[in-house]
Amino acid sequence: RGLLEMATGTGKTITALAAAAGAFEKQGRQALVILVPYLHLLDQWEDEARRFGYDPLLCSSAHPRWFARASSRMDDYNIGATTHACILAVHATASSEPFRRLLSRVNERELLLVADEAHALGAQMLRNALFEGAGMRLGLSATPRRWFDAQGTEALLSYFSGIVYEFPLEEAIGTYLTPYDYHPIPVELSAAEIMEYQELSAKIALAAKRAEEDERETARLEKLLLERARLIWRAENKLAALLDLVSRLKAACAASGEDLCHTLVYCAPGEHSTVLRRLSALGLRCHEFVHYVALRDRVKVLEAFAAGDIEVLVAVKCLDEGVDVPSTRTAIFMASTTNPREFVQRRGRVLRRYPGKSVATIFDLVVTPPPPPNDWEDSGRSVLRREMPRVAEFCVTARNEYAARGAMRSIVDAYGMLHLLDLRPWEIYREADAFGDLDAQHP
Repeated sequence: RGLLEMATGTGKTITALAAAAGAFEKQGRQALVILVPYLHLLDQWEDEARRFGYDPLLCSSAHPRWFARASSRMDDYNIGATTHACILAVHATASSEPFRRLLSRVNERELLLVADEAHALGAQMLRNALFEGAGMRLGLSATPRRWFDAQGTEALLSYFSGIVYEFPLEEAIGTYLTPYDYHPIPVELSAAEIMEYQELSAKIALAAKRAEEDERETARLEKLLLERARLIWRAENKLAALLDLVSRLKAACAASGEDLCHTLVYCAPGEHSTVLRRLSALGLRCHEFVHYVALRDRVKVLEAFAAGDIEVLVAVKCLDEGVDVPSTRTAIFMASTTNPREFVQRRGRVLRRYPGKSVATIFDLVVTPPPPPNDWEDSGRSVLRREMPRVAEFCVTARNEYAARGAMRSIVDAYGMLHLLDLRPWEIYREADAFGDLDAQHP
């Protein structure tokens, strides 16, 4: 039993399957159940499991007869017709009562449950997938501790009996992951935006006080927090900063006789269409990568991106977990939340190794307040407490750590917050939480 805390791209899938195969060789019988968060990961895990000699059966809403087929597979296993059974299920299916009944028919000592992206199973609505009748349990995650969800984190640590192995990013870079350069680009809020941020913060403080006395106010508080987060995600100066950056990158590539290929742009929900249109207007071959692109089409898009036929992918969230885009050499973050799980996963997408790729580059559009003195200094500090954890995290393992920190130094110094450059996300967020500066995020 145990949780493996391994950086994105360091081989959690292979490690887990090797462990499962080793357990089978030792015991001679095994019912292997692998849980994944998304449909596309069923196919990825199926391919890898077959390399280890398993014959996986897939269970999800996209497989209508999954229960009947899985029941038959377990019957064969239980009567000794086979020495092993392998079932792959998405988290939502695994938390259902029929799936739990299926697992209850297996001998506890022979049942190995492997949870990919295990942090997701700490959510209240998915915890039923943590089947207590599994004698062997292996959780996989780059970020097993759930953001501002102590109860969910404790549920995971208890179920898997704690974190038993850690392989952090700093150990993996240069051997298993690609080194990277990090370039934070300050993007200043407009006067109107900082005033709106100030007004929302005042409303949030009042709503938070009321929510302590009346739970019915919680929904209003969350709505206000989300509204403030969107203000940062969609800061009006971001698009101009993006177009200027991409134009300069395109010109640099043209000067060396190359195309601007293998570039990934992350943007806020609702913004990708505008970003796609404006980048295409620069003469770039672009394509969207969003949730409604069919799975079969995603494969074609990623193949075209790897080949250079698509120069720029414009993504919203769906590349955060599990989708491999190892050919990515340049990533531009237009939007990011205050949840470390999201930006750590996004960085991991960029650092996977690929033939001919010796270094990756991350450009980060960091929202900043207008320089003091002004009437908004408290709100300015609040904005920095939101944005700086990501900057601090990305700087510490970058090749150009000190140059990257230098790009933000004058801004945080003007607000008397130089210490933010020396802290890690959890330390900064504890300070931000104390000031009420964090926005509502799903843990």
